[in-house]
Parts: sequence; structure tokens; C-alpha cells
Amino acid sequence: MGYNNNKVLHYVFTDVETTGLVANEDEILSIGIVICKVEDFSVVAENEWYVKPEHIETASPRALEVNGYTPEKWAANGERPLIEVLPEVARWLRRGEFAGHNCPFDVGFIWTHAARLATAGFPGKPWSPLDTREWAKLLSGPGITPNNKLDALCDYYALPRGQYHGALEDAHLSRLAAKAMRDQFLRGGEALGPMGKAAAKIGAHAILGGLISKGPHDMETARVAATTAAVDRTSADEEP
Repeated sequence: MGYNNNKVLHYVFTDVETTGLVANEDEILSIGIVICKVEDFSVVAENEWYVKPEHIETASPRALEVNGYTPEKWAANGERPLIEVLPEVARWLRRGEFAGHNCPFDVGFIWTHAARLATAGFPGKPWSPLDTREWAKLLSGPGITPNNKLDALCDYYALPRGQYHGALEDAHLSRLAAKAMRDQFLRGGEALGPMGKAAAKIGAHAILGGLISKGPHDMETARVAATTAAVDRTSADEEP
């Protein structure tokens, strides 16, 4: 199970590849999930589902290029109708806290199509997922592009990636990016944003380590706490 007395034990890093960008118009092509432990991001389980599109003729050519879609590749990977795939995905999503990169996109597609297909037993939308894009906004140093795309994080942290955006591969990359950012924060290292610099200055990264393993709301709480503490410490240092 992903919880113990309401404490999160596992993250469920999730990625979807699609035929376009609009959840209520475009289709899901694949879903990848990597379940890992909260304390060290080590992998517990992983799975990937290839989805047989209903109207591939309406797909964005650019999306298919990015995903590396071909009918032959999808058929070779056991593509199935989304209505068959989603009940299995639902069981995996229940195993921990939702996580990923730019979660609103993945959540939007998964839950929109689950509602469209009236998938029974689907969990409620995650209210506070671990989103590596939001983490990057708080922790990124110079060298990460302003949009904090997953590709940029991979380049910044030297994470290996393939030619195409595969759902399972991107779920793994989100997990590795999250681990890299948390490790960097806990080291109090250089090239951090205001949160990391403040925490390093007051030696608070050990205290905030518990918060950083949670979602972006807790990250913001940690950022405010670190900044406030740093200001208080600076003021105290200036007193006679």
C-alpha cells in the first residue's frame, strides 16, 4: 500500500503521451507509471500501457513526431482500447501520491477520459501532487530555462533521455529530476534559488528535508519558512 496511518509511503510518477494538447478533444496514446519510495525514490514497480487511438487521423503531426508514434510500434507493444486500460491504471494510481512533471496536463487527460468513459472505481483527482515543474520554479538555479520543461531539467542534471518522449521513460525522468532537486536542496548546494540559499544560510535544510519530500504546497511553506527565518537571522546578526 502507498500509505501508513495517512503518511505517504510511495510516489506514483505518472506520464501520458497524447495526440495533442487539449484533453477533451485529443486522445491518450500511452500511460507510464513508476512507483517509488518517498525516502529515496527507489523504484518499487513500473508499468506502461499503449493505447489504440480511435481517430489517429485527427492527431497533431508534431505530437506524433514527439511521441515516436507509428501503428507498427504501438501494435508491437500490445496496444489496447483506452476503456480496457483505465481500470488497470486506476488501481496503480491508488498505490501512493500522484507525482509527475507538469501534473495538470497528465491529470487533465487521465481524469477527463476516465469521466468520458465512465470508468468505475477511479480515484478522485489529486489535490496536491508532487510536481517537478513546480519544484523547479522554487529551486532552479541559472541554466534551467524559464519554462522549466522536463527536457531542460534533464539537461541541467545530466539525466539520460531517448530520442522520443515515451510515457514510461518520462515518468522515470520526472522521478530522477525530483531526486536530483531534493538532493541538491538537502546539500544546501550552490546554484539554488532563494529558497535553497536561505535554507543553506541558516542551516535549515535538515529541518526542511521533511517538507521537501511532499508536494508543491509544502514546498511553498518551506520556502516561506526558510526566507522568514533567514531574514530574522540576518536582523539578529545586525543587532549590537
